[in-house]
Amino acid sequence: MFKYLLKSAFRNILNNRIYSFLNFSGLSIGIASFLLLFLWIKDEVNYNKFNANYNEIYRLYSEYQEKDNVWQTQLTPDMAAPLLVGQYPGIKNAVRLKNQASTIKVGEDLFNEENLFYTDPSFFEIFTSEVVYGDPHIALSDPNSVVLTSHIAKKYFGNKNPINKTILVDGIHEFNVAAVVRNFPNNTDVNFDLLLPYKFLEDNNLMWRYWSFGRIETYILAGKGKLKKQLDFEIKDFMSDKGPDLGFVFKVQPLRQLHLYSLDGEKAGMKTVQIFALIALCILVIACFNFINLTTAQYTKRSKEISLKQILGSSKLGLVKNIFFETGLFVLISGVFALIFIELFRMPFNKISGKELTINYLDLSFIGYLFLIFFITSIISALYPAYFITKFKSLNLLTGELTKGLRGKRIRKLIVIFQFTISIILVISSITIFRQFDYLKNKDLGYNTSNIVYLPLKGVARNNYGLIKQQIKNSPFIENVSVVSELPNFVGIGTSNYNYEGKDPADDKGFTILSVDHDFLETIDLELSQGKDFSLDFNSDSSNYILNEKAIQYMGLENPVGSKFSMFDIEGEIIGVVKDFHFKPLNEPVEPIFLAIVPNYYSYFMIKLNDKSIPNGINHIEKVWNEFLHDYAFEYDFWDDHKTSIYRSEKRMINIFLYFTLLAILIAAIGLVGLSMFTTEIKTKEIGVKKVNGANTLSIIKMFIKDYSIWILVSIIIACPIAYYVMDKWLQDYAYRIDLSIWIFIISVVFVYVIGILSIIVQSYKAAKAKPVESLRYE
Repeated sequence: MFKYLLKSAFRNILNNRIYSFLNFSGLSIGIASFLLLFLWIKDEVNYNKFNANYNEIYRLYSEYQEKDNVWQTQLTPDMAAPLLVGQYPGIKNAVRLKNQASTIKVGEDLFNEENLFYTDPSFFEIFTSEVVYGDPHIALSDPNSVVLTSHIAKKYFGNKNPINKTILVDGIHEFNVAAVVRNFPNNTDVNFDLLLPYKFLEDNNLMWRYWSFGRIETYILAGKGKLKKQLDFEIKDFMSDKGPDLGFVFKVQPLRQLHLYSLDGEKAGMKTVQIFALIALCILVIACFNFINLTTAQYTKRSKEISLKQILGSSKLGLVKNIFFETGLFVLISGVFALIFIELFRMPFNKISGKELTINYLDLSFIGYLFLIFFITSIISALYPAYFITKFKSLNLLTGELTKGLRGKRIRKLIVIFQFTISIILVISSITIFRQFDYLKNKDLGYNTSNIVYLPLKGVARNNYGLIKQQIKNSPFIENVSVVSELPNFVGIGTSNYNYEGKDPADDKGFTILSVDHDFLETIDLELSQGKDFSLDFNSDSSNYILNEKAIQYMGLENPVGSKFSMFDIEGEIIGVVKDFHFKPLNEPVEPIFLAIVPNYYSYFMIKLNDKSIPNGINHIEKVWNEFLHDYAFEYDFWDDHKTSIYRSEKRMINIFLYFTLLAILIAAIGLVGLSMFTTEIKTKEIGVKKVNGANTLSIIKMFIKDYSIWILVSIIIACPIAYYVMDKWLQDYAYRIDLSIWIFIISVVFVYVIGILSIIVQSYKAAKAKPVESLRYE
């Protein structure tokens, strides 16, 4: 029996090559697209799951209350972790993580490392890791030891055992390699290359003992069964006796929410996962619907075969079994092609998505998922054709009534309407997302970022920045140099410890702080609206302030220049007001900020290059760097590149969205080609009669276009309101957003309509050019 079914199925494939090709194409692309998105989603939802204590690990965060506003930060004070363990029985352990980009010297080689962390020995009691050499628990107890990942150990020492080898950190401190561990998986939020003991910071008085300032991340290991609400309640009053009016409390965020949820509980990343899950499902359903259309169309040519089988004794159940077998075989073959497509396009997809997705074809869970997808796809694709066949008698089949019955079925129209509704929604969404990203990328930030490079202040540069700055500036290739605490488009430090004339004592709103020098405004072309810039001619400016217009508006000062203003009890006055500029990502509105000269906070050189001599300018900076900072690797970045990198995740989302939207449209177009083939087959006689009566090719093509245009028009009516609602909700997450212009909808509709109609024209033209005698020879 199996042999007969297999033979029959392959005979059908070979006898209907065009239909079979379209079926295989649509299903293969649909299954491959679904599986690629499935792998991406699986990677996202499995972040951090490699940890054995996955459900018991929490990140501590600080929550500030400012009147009606609440804001959170993952940064916490240095002293919190050990005290929490001793004070609350529900907290079994805690670990501190302080990130510090550093230059590592191994022999004569220099390496700039971003993922260097100072941490406690408890790190390896909380997070799961595989040891290659040494004992990392003991290593982090020794203030002069370091733990490396296997990747970094190979980078520094090749394939040799690196234990007891030495590295130099920031040209000053020497550490012995005491342990090597395997790299954490790529889908982790706690990623490191080097771990140094927190004890080193304590022993060298580099630990910050201020409860009012957080600069590290703290993770805790809770007891089994402990819930977030219980932990939040237990540590609610932890800060009450740590200092007067600190204004914040500690709360916890589960490790399982770290990647897809923000601190305030917003489903920031989860929304993206849900969107891509919906796209994956829509693509698979479109592919299945295509199969239904093409299969039912194919049965119009097999009606006599099916009728003869019934006359010769085949039961309806036997016919249904045959349909399910053929469908399962089609899906299986399409699945094999889909896996080939995945292997061909997995690397490009990884590049687009920024992931390193791999497939273990021997993994039982993957095999199980694959079987489930194939099974569900087969069932969905076979149900309607099986149902359809059972509704006709052999006499109807022999007389050709099958064709007429199929033609009148509304299911085909609903399928086309569904396919094009989804396609139009996806195109509108893609254009909207692309335009919003382009708007953010090109929006005027209120200052100039062109030809500006930035370098971190390291080593002796922290105490000799003035001399180094002057040496860099002393070149015709350099226009200006400034030093700042943070890059001006991503300022995160703030305080409510400030005062001004007329301030309400109950006002605890935080103002953002940016520490700058006298050349800052000129370097980035920041425009003053009132007052003057900082000047070296006035020593008092070292304790004076420049505020933005938003801050002046908030304080309600009519004549701000000359008004008294203080921060941390440093008395000064407002000497200038700058026009509002964007110092945070553009999904956040402009907030009050003040600029002050606080050298202890300086972290970066900002250098404006002469746009006609950029390579010469870079060479000059490197020469000065090597003169003063020869123990540190010279690396620089353009500020424009940094500005773009802030929206890297949005750009990746756009690219994924765009490519899979095009695939969805391609699958819909394949289905439309198949459906138009079906329509031309059942209208063969009608076309012949029209041609005999004088109809030309154009009029016949118009007849086909008219029918399908009505269906696509219905899709447009359904799709546009849905797309508007979804995109309007999505844009609400951005403080600065584009308008949902009618042109977005017009372009999207025209694009999808043209693709659909072109698919129809190709097939209808072929039918219209056929000779009438061929159409009517058997009538």
